[in-house]
Amino acid sequence: MKHAGLRTAAAGVAAVAALGTLSACGGHSTKASANGSSSSGSTTAASPLAALRAAVTNTNQQQSAKVDGTTKTNQMSVTMKGTLDWSQGMSGNMTLKMSGAQASSATAQLGTDGAMQARYTPDAMFVDMGPTMAKSDGGKPWMKYSYDALAKQLGASGDAMKEEFQNNNPTRSVQMLIASGDVKSLGSATVNGVATTHYAGVVDVDKLLGAQPGLDAATVKQLQGQLKSQGIKNDHIDVWVDGHGLLVEKVEKCAMSSGTMNSTAFYTDYGVKVTVTPPPASQTMDVSKMLAQQGKS
Repeated sequence: MKHAGLRTAAAGVAAVAALGTLSACGGHSTKASANGSSSSGSTTAASPLAALRAAVTNTNQQQSAKVDGTTKTNQMSVTMKGTLDWSQGMSGNMTLKMSGAQASSATAQLGTDGAMQARYTPDAMFVDMGPTMAKSDGGKPWMKYSYDALAKQLGASGDAMKEEFQNNNPTRSVQMLIASGDVKSLGSATVNGVATTHYAGVVDVDKLLGAQPGLDAATVKQLQGQLKSQGIKNDHIDVWVDGHGLLVEKVEKCAMSSGTMNSTAFYTDYGVKVTVTPPPASQTMDVSKMLAQQGKS
């Protein structure tokens, strides 16, 4: 495999692994308090903002869940299914499948149909590239992407990606709605057999409110900066919360400088045990070292 092809494939896989697992429209997980909201009982009687604050607390307390989602851009679609744990940074096991024009060059180089296994630890992600890459890399099918290395290689965007990987969790979208200060309850809805309440709002980057309980001015400024850096002016967010104050579904739609992005995720089996075992070093190629060597060749 030529050096240029390896770079293209490696960059493509990093993008799809990030796109499939991180929140859709930028921003990062923040620490919001519920300010006295209960961790049990129905959220339907509470005001929309109070219900969402409770959902942040209740969902965070569960620390893990099964996730089934899809993220689509103008040129790529990524489906993901697996388990995530956010108790101490983000870790998890995911099956990813990418398709679309942007993914085609990477999958062609790798000789795959776009499906891959990914493992996430608090400091790195590991992606199984399949037998074609293993033959090229001396029998090593797994690629390791260190978050520190990505931050160094990609500059500001790498720093943002690192922060997302290390701090992301399902409540990020809910926190964005709280920060907007303008949330509507759209009534009851059944999602995959679960009774929920549907909440929605539009996050205007220029109008994020720092006065909302649990979100200080510094946090709001960070949210504004990360959204603006991606050319995002508005983020349309819908969330569905069950009677125990747990997030069941979230949908995000936004226009970015690179095009539009839509993301849907379903969350089930909260509290599921998540065990992540990094692949052995004998089967792993460190992407940062590989690219550094190619740069010298």
